[in-house]
Amino acid sequence: MYFQNGADNAVMRASAACAVHAALDELARLGFTRAGIEGRAIEWWIEGPHAAYEGASIGLAMALATVSLLSGSGAMVDPCTVVSGAVEGAQVLPVSAVASKFNAVLRTVCFTRLLLPRPCLVDLPPEARTNRAISVVPVSTLREAIGLTMGLALGLAQQHLAATAPSPAAADKPHIDIWIEAESLPDASVATRGISIEPSANVQRWSIGDAIRVGIRGTDTLHIALLNIGASGRIHCLIPNQSRPQMRILPYDAVFFPDQQDDMRFVLSEPAGLEQLVVVATRGPILAALPALSRFIDHAAEPSDLYTLLADPKVEAYAAASFFVEPSAGSLTRSLDGARRASPWCSFDLG
Repeated sequence: MYFQNGADNAVMRASAACAVHAALDELARLGFTRAGIEGRAIEWWIEGPHAAYEGASIGLAMALATVSLLSGSGAMVDPCTVVSGAVEGAQVLPVSAVASKFNAVLRTVCFTRLLLPRPCLVDLPPEARTNRAISVVPVSTLREAIGLTMGLALGLAQQHLAATAPSPAAADKPHIDIWIEAESLPDASVATRGISIEPSANVQRWSIGDAIRVGIRGTDTLHIALLNIGASGRIHCLIPNQSRPQMRILPYDAVFFPDQQDDMRFVLSEPAGLEQLVVVATRGPILAALPALSRFIDHAAEPSDLYTLLADPKVEAYAAASFFVEPSAGSLTRSLDGARRASPWCSFDLG
């Protein structure tokens, strides 16, 4: 493991090494069996303005950066997130000077969320409890920190939802399917004879530049919303939108997005990595039934908001589909220096 920074110290080096191994252990427990450092050298550095970078508080940042790098999913921490905390095994341990770190973050205009070890909440200044510019998120374990920052992009949403959202198992509950297919497949609306539209084969990998469309079908008349969880972990609301303020599906009829009425194409763009689509269904108009959906339309939603949304009793059904987007051929021919800057990476501010 190589370090590039003039402020190097033994405690920081030890903290970084513990964090890397803790991240590898957690990746293995999460099922990322191919993540490893055998035969590799890890080079790490700190960029940004000069500061007194020292001590164990770099641990949580190092662990999250390791997960981002070695998971192979393209997952990244939102650059508006700042973290501070030490890591020992699966636990996130408290660090010092939390009040000054919060005040330093507050003076910036680029950060909106601060991840801290849960025991550090008592060390925050009083204004942290009422300040709305910075959302303070406490964590106790490394898995919790991974889930909050990259869980959706790592494909962990399904298992989280299974544990937190009610299962629509009752006989009167509708069922809904979602799938991804190439844009060129025929649409049901242009068929000249009776055919049955079925979900296409589960194609797992696509490339940057591919044009796709999403197929949706339910067992009842339903109003739906379609959410995209990108490789960065950010959530975007695809439906409803300005041109399609609502979308209703009829029993067993397949609908597609986009289709001819949307006057748009769904072309996969950078960054590469795991993409997820979630369809949410209600009996009545969806914005009236789920006012919280407006946070997703306004691009203000956090990953935890998705779990809260799906736990709403007015949600009649939901389904998710995941697919991996590979880099285009041109993006693979980079110099080493270019790859360092163009590949998925995490940026953290350390106080």
